[in-house]
Amino acid sequence: MYIMKRMDWGIHTRFTGRVSNDDMQDWLEEATRLTAGWKGKFAMLLDFRACDYLGDKAKQSLDLGRRIFFRRGMRRSVIVFREAKMARGFRHAAIQMGYDDFERYICPAMGRVDDLAMDWLLYAKDPGAPVAD
Repeated sequence: MYIMKRMDWGIHTRFTGRVSNDDMQDWLEEATRLTAGWKGKFAMLLDFRACDYLGDKAKQSLDLGRRIFFRRGMRRSVIVFREAKMARGFRHAAIQMGYDDFERYICPAMGRVDDLAMDWLLYAKDPGAPVAD
């Protein structure tokens, strides 16, 4: 399940519970509609702190969305996880797709999650890496 909000700066999505492939397909369709008419650059915050499970097919939909949104003008994104180890696969995909410079990964152990996320999205202030290279 997810809750999506359009903000002045872009789109904020909070995922909760078990996120199925259908949930991610719905998210992809809704986010695609919201960004279709966006004028100028935007940012995206994807919060997975309350997510219990994200299957492989759901991850594929998320990766597809990330590619679409970067082509549409997404300038930066943040993905928030419960634990740093959850970010490894997402960072690997971002490196392969060529947008690692524009995406950051945050976990609660880093402190002030919301402040770190907004500092990156709005001001390009790097929060640091929760995952060792």
